[in-house]
Amino acid sequence: MIDEFCIFESGGTVLWRRSFVALKGDPLAILVRSVLLEDRLSLPELSFDCYTLRWVLDNERGLFFVVIFQRLLPPAYADDLLHMVRKEFTKRYIRPADNPSAKGNTPFVVDCDPDFDQFAPHFERILASAEKKSMTAGATSRNAEGKKRKPVKPPAPDITSPDPNREAEQDPETLDTGLSTLSAEDVVKKNREAFIRKHVSRKSKAAMGAMKMKPKPSAIDSATTPTRSVGGKVMRPSNKATQDAGPTLDYSTGKPQEDGAIADDEVARFRDQFMNAAPNSAYDIIEDSDDDEFDEEDGDGVNESSAPLGGVLNYFKGLAGMRNLTKADLQPVMENFKDVLIAKNVAQNIAEKLIESVLNSLEGKKMESMTSVTTTVRSALDEALTRILTSRQSTDIVAEIAAKQGTGRPYVITYCGVNGVGKSTSLAKTCYYLLNHGYKVMIAACDTFRAGAVEQLRTHVRCLGEGVELFDRGYGKDAAAVANDAIRKAKELGYDVVLVDTAGRMQDNEPLMRALAKLVEVNRPDRVLFVGEALVGNDAVDQLSKFNQALADHQNAAAPRLIDGIVLTKFDTIDDKVGAAVSMVYATGQPIVFVGVGQTYMDLRKINTRSLVKALLK
Repeated sequence: MIDEFCIFESGGTVLWRRSFVALKGDPLAILVRSVLLEDRLSLPELSFDCYTLRWVLDNERGLFFVVIFQRLLPPAYADDLLHMVRKEFTKRYIRPADNPSAKGNTPFVVDCDPDFDQFAPHFERILASAEKKSMTAGATSRNAEGKKRKPVKPPAPDITSPDPNREAEQDPETLDTGLSTLSAEDVVKKNREAFIRKHVSRKSKAAMGAMKMKPKPSAIDSATTPTRSVGGKVMRPSNKATQDAGPTLDYSTGKPQEDGAIADDEVARFRDQFMNAAPNSAYDIIEDSDDDEFDEEDGDGVNESSAPLGGVLNYFKGLAGMRNLTKADLQPVMENFKDVLIAKNVAQNIAEKLIESVLNSLEGKKMESMTSVTTTVRSALDEALTRILTSRQSTDIVAEIAAKQGTGRPYVITYCGVNGVGKSTSLAKTCYYLLNHGYKVMIAACDTFRAGAVEQLRTHVRCLGEGVELFDRGYGKDAAAVANDAIRKAKELGYDVVLVDTAGRMQDNEPLMRALAKLVEVNRPDRVLFVGEALVGNDAVDQLSKFNQALADHQNAAAPRLIDGIVLTKFDTIDDKVGAAVSMVYATGQPIVFVGVGQTYMDLRKINTRSLVKALLK
């Protein structure tokens, strides 16, 4: 049984819907946000809470047909119902446009002022037909399976029957040639005795085997006993700690070096590297919008020769002037575009899903005259990538901090990621960025595992100067407790922001992922930023997805805190291979907050979507 059926236009207007039960939440809104706006049309269905949504697109007419049903009770006729309703609805209410060219790519229009309420009886008839067809098909398949089944073997003959075949099949240990001449009670008695003898003999054999397996003391064993060394060899020094060495090896109560213990030359080296060096101005284009340079077509139906294409895109100039787009026309062009995306470091599975989604959105649409398939596909892919990379939430951390002031609690940002991606350096760059906006920052040293992690942060604090303070409890402490103490201390001292540094961990390390989930659940940071390298492709999706899943699995809260922002490091080393950004955003739907483009504190940028799309498609 279905819960709801809905028909709406690509513009969002709901034309008709039929609800059988009251829905929990708004599954249609989730469909629009999670599938349509993110170009995930390649998905066969969407699961939300206790519901599953399945749909059919009519690209030629710009219509969406959606059926909603219980996830645990999927109806077998859902696909048939979608196609049957689509056929009936378009036949009754959709007519060709009077002037198709004026309607762009939609040469059909909905009848003016139609009475969609009269579609209800037609829908009920179609629903009943689909249910009946499904039941008939199920009965037919069950009958076919029943005919294919092997005949059931007849029951075994009675033990007292003189069947020579049965006697041949019996266990040799329980076979008795005189059973046929005995009474039923004697037969049962003899079988019981044979059964007992059989099991007793098995236990005896097992006990004997265990005794044989027990090793006997050998000459070698006796030679290695300590009693042999009386008056002989002296014990060699071992790696085991002695009681006298206890004070020397006891680091449990020790704390990292104090501020003054850090060598001045180390601080000077950090200052030369992170503050006095020139920032990487070659990547200022990331922040600059160059939409005018990106537009390759101007006007309606421009010949493709006016839009120079480079590289592999020159292969696609063959087909022009086509009217209807079919899957056969789109498939070869899509395959080449998929290769382009993979070459730009987009994860392969993400590239395949993105290409399939664009193909589904184009199939059946009309093309403008004198426009090639390549141009149409490129335009659709550009729109899809722009929608994916455009954040649907604010990434202005400065504005969020300003809004948080006056609440009595500092703004908390937690950094997480795998080992060696630059979490501490990205944290220091963010601290410099916030100090320049006039905020007081406290850094919580919650990497209590890696040797030298606290000293590294202390050196950064000395380089950054006034307005920033380091809070640490040394090594071997509970990271969640350290973060909690740091937030409480920052609140008492009037700090605006707390930046929480965490230990690097692999995404499959369950104990460390539990510790990270505990830190996030206990302290409820305002932002959980995942730090990843821009160099990776498929690994980025695996890391980010597993971090997010671990945070969801290891928190007890009804609404667990997940990753809600991404920081990409080493962005200056990848040229135009920016596909990792698409992979990470597509995997979680979360925006890229910052990218690191160099070694200095100033080399932290906000990303520009149009520049990324241009780099992906050029």
